[in-house]
Amino acid sequence: MARKIISIVLFVVAGFFVYAMGLLAFVNLDSPLFTNRPPVWLKFAMVSFFFIPAVAALLLGLAVNRFQNWRRDIGIVLVSGAGMVVFVILSLMCLLLSPEAGRVFPGGGWDLFNSYLFGIGWLAALAGTGVTLIMVSRKPL
Repeated sequence: MARKIISIVLFVVAGFFVYAMGLLAFVNLDSPLFTNRPPVWLKFAMVSFFFIPAVAALLLGLAVNRFQNWRRDIGIVLVSGAGMVVFVILSLMCLLLSPEAGRVFPGGGWDLFNSYLFGIGWLAALAGTGVTLIMVSRKPL
């Protein structure tokens, strides 16, 4: 019982880092908020910064769970993280549609989160991999 609780906590931690990776995928480095244009590798470095603890927490959770149903567990973490990013992005879009948002956040501060091509591609890769792992785990080997 304690083993299952510890593995679930570690999966939640891994899901948080997957969510952070997905949200950072939408960061636009060409935003006017940056005075100097950062190098392209900086975006990959930002995403990778959260990749390492995500993998570490996921592997620890799988090890505590003795790697039983590992495809299902990894798939659930990836799909949950991608789902949370979609929820946050939709919430930000609803906030942007509010007339009060222009008064509270003047100066185009929302330009920071408009790298849609990379962000949607990243989310599609995460969710697609997660769904594939979940579907593969349901079939007997």
